[in-house]
Amino acid sequence: MKMIQKTALLLALVLLLSTAALAAGVTTAAETIGGAAEFCEGRGIDPASASFSDTADADIRLIAATGIVTGYPDGTFRPDAAIVRQDAAIMLKRLAGLFDVQAAGGGQSFTDAAQISEYAKDGVSFAAALGLMNGHANGSFAPRAQITREQAVITVMNAWRKLG
Repeated sequence: MKMIQKTALLLALVLLLSTAALAAGVTTAAETIGGAAEFCEGRGIDPASASFSDTADADIRLIAATGIVTGYPDGTFRPDAAIVRQDAAIMLKRLAGLFDVQAAGGGQSFTDAAQISEYAKDGVSFAAALGLMNGHANGSFAPRAQITREQAVITVMNAWRKLG
């Protein structure tokens, strides 16, 4: 991958997972989208191509137009919902796809793999294969646990080491 693409991907990961404060707590969908929208602005992406019944936020629509986030089947986005680990992983995979980043191999096998939602299995496998997201000491991934700000920062640091 070209250095400019690696740099852009790393910047996007930072913006996708960063928040205004690094204090302990969970990362919400609205916090995540605010940073990622900055990355997508000026790239010819039409935010009008995406809409949700519970928000008209331009940043959310912009990121949805890229395909990084999709919202829920009922047409909502739920901007105040916490992001769970499996959703962070699939967003990372979709983001990396914009830069043609591929992962070789299937990554780590987790003891709770059966709990990973079908839509997120590729994302978890991708994030684990690249070493962006890891499991816990007990061998689990905890796919439905909320991703904390600390875990988001670790993910960005892992991306920097692996892709930088």
